[in-house]
Order: sequence, then C-alpha cells, then structure tokens
Amino acid sequence: MPVDLLSLFSENRFRCLDFHDASALDDRQVQDVVSAMEAIHMGLLARIKHHHIVMPQNELFRRDLRNWIDEKLSCVYDNDKKRAYLVETTAMFMEYFYQNASHEFKMCIGAITASVIVIDDSMEDPVIKEQTRLYAYRYLRNLPQPEGICTVYEEAMRNMDKVFGLRDPQVANMLVTTCLNFAESTYLETKYIDAPPLQVKTTSNKHVDWCASKFPYWMRNMTGMPSLYGPAAFSISEELSVPLDYWIAGADELNVFVNLSNDIFSFVKEIKARETTNYIQLLTRAKHQAGRPSSFKSPDGIWTCRDSLYEVCCRFADSVQALDELYISFAENVPQASGLASGTDAAVGVSQEQLEKARLTAKVWQEFRQGYVASSIELTRYGLDNLRASCRAALDKPIEMPTPKPSNDHL
Repeated sequence: MPVDLLSLFSENRFRCLDFHDASALDDRQVQDVVSAMEAIHMGLLARIKHHHIVMPQNELFRRDLRNWIDEKLSCVYDNDKKRAYLVETTAMFMEYFYQNASHEFKMCIGAITASVIVIDDSMEDPVIKEQTRLYAYRYLRNLPQPEGICTVYEEAMRNMDKVFGLRDPQVANMLVTTCLNFAESTYLETKYIDAPPLQVKTTSNKHVDWCASKFPYWMRNMTGMPSLYGPAAFSISEELSVPLDYWIAGADELNVFVNLSNDIFSFVKEIKARETTNYIQLLTRAKHQAGRPSSFKSPDGIWTCRDSLYEVCCRFADSVQALDELYISFAENVPQASGLASGTDAAVGVSQEQLEKARLTAKVWQEFRQGYVASSIELTRYGLDNLRASCRAALDKPIEMPTPKPSNDHL
C-alpha cells in the first residue's frame, strides 16, 4: 500500500515541526527537525516509488564546462574554489537531469544553469542587483547589457534560443521567457523578502488572506525556472526530441514537480542555516499570519511548518502521480488502431507513429523524474548524508518504508 502522508505527518515525532519562524530555533531543535526530515524524505520517496540511481561523471562534458566557466565567469567568480564548486554543481545537474542528452544540449543548458547560480549568489551586490532589475528590459530592446554576468547570461540565452529554435521555435520561446522571468523575479525576491507587498503582510479579511497566501508560490514558480528544466527534457537530442503536442498537457504539473522537488530536498540545508526566505518558510509565515487552522495539534491551533511541509509533500506526490498517468499509463494503455493515418484521434485509437512517440514521451519523463530527484539526494550541499546512504543501499529497486502506524494526533 502507498504511504499515507497524513498518518506519517500526524505522528508525535513530528511535533518538532510545529514552528512558524525558523530563525528562533536553537541547535537542539534544528537537529530534531533534521532527524524528522529523514523520515519524511523516506516516506515521500516510498510514496512516489522512487528508483535511485548514481550517475557516472561525464569527463568530456566536465572538461568543456570547466573551460567555459573559466573563460566566461572568472569576471565574477575570481576564486578557484568557487569556480570548481560551480563546475561540480552544474555538471551534476546536467548529468542527472538529462542522462541521455547530447553534448551540445548539456553545454547549452549548463551555461544557462551556471549563469543562474552566479546571479542568484550575487544579489547582495547592489551593482549586480541593479543590473538584474533592468536585464529583461535591455534584452527585449536589444540594448547592451553591462559587462559582467549579464552579458554572459545574455550570450548563453541567445545560444539556447538558436539551438532549440532550430527544432521547435515554440519551445525556444518558452525557455527564453523563463530565463527572462528569472532575472526579473530574482530582483523582486530580494525586494520583497524584507518588505512584502502590503496585502501579504497585513491581515484584513479571509478573501485577501486566501489570495495573499498564494504569493510565495507565484514567486517560487518564477525564480525556480521550472519551465526551463521540465520542457528542455523533451528536446535533449535529435533522436530523443519529443514533439510539443505529446508533452504539453503536463506542463503545469511539470512545473510543480520541479519547484517542489527542490523545496523539499533543500529544506534540511535551509533549516540548518535558519533561513526564513525559502518557499516553505514564506508559505508558513503567510498562512500562520492569516490565522489558517492547523491540520495537526499545534500549540495554538494555527498553521505551522508541519502543515506547510505536509501540503508541499502531498502536492509533490500528486504531481508525480498525475505525470505518471499522463505519460506512462497513457503509453501503456492507449488503444492502437492498425492501418490508421498519423493524425488519428486518440479517442478511437492511435497510429503506430503516435504510439512510438507516446512511448518516447513516457521514457523521457521516467528518466527526468528519476534523475531530478536523485540529483537532490546526491548533491552534497543539501546535507542528506543518511538519506543518500539509504537510497544507495536500495539501488535499482523502489524505495520502501514500513507503513506508519495510525495516529489520532490530527484533527
């Protein structure tokens, strides 16, 4: 039976998650949260039937990526250690996200990813922050960008537009728009962290609260670039390029999968740093401030971090199930009509050509799903050492977890 997430989160051992401000946690409380997250991660992986993988390093790709970073990004990362970290992180993402991608594809998306990491890490610099604020404005009007990371990012974007535009201009436009939104939203994120929009920080009525509490996810969806990494998976090479019509129905759920995967598995790192600006903490603050009732026995009966984590994990698991059904179950169960033309309606049957493309779509999704989750577990900076060891001990088979004992700790 699938893991019941409500029963899992209702167990008494997760009372340590009943807080709404991570900055107020002491060292003992942080360690309790870290321990609790190990069980939550295992339960979630079991729920989605994750098959863990450990990908070998692609030495040719890493060499070329290192050369590109040394040439293009030394202007911002003048420290050898920082550039080595950038190479390792970017290369690992590409090797796990896109296991069978061409070298050209990995270099293309790798250049975007490395640039994005640098921009995100540099927003405390007031000069770069101001340059980022005007980046999209300059890009869309073909105005020159200031020398530095913005010129590198623009060059990487225009190359990506060229590479993907040759296959599908619509996909290329989607990726470029996502990259522009990242620059804009990264600036807005730094602006609104300390000074949220008026309605977000001011409780007035339930209708305003309902809308304002959704603001953190809107911001997360912009900064997380899900509409780059998900759609790109379907164009990783000439041989493994999936037409837009075969995957676009799952675009919104792909965004959810990418966004929430990052939030769930980076939470340990963020809680150790007592960050209050990650999506889960912003969601908690918004709903706690609005007086939303907790689904668990929190001290004051109001929404806590446990509620946010439960909501995020459920939404993540639902997105995986929806995409599995959309791509995998469809390819396995859709009726085939022999002798029909390639344009045959799926309601009465699909042609052999359509069936093959549907199966390719399912294959690409399976690999992306598996690699994306595995990358978060394997990424050293997320600090998931125990989870990584457990997953590596179960390679090539679904992660399992005993069904949690029923609890009456929830309302």
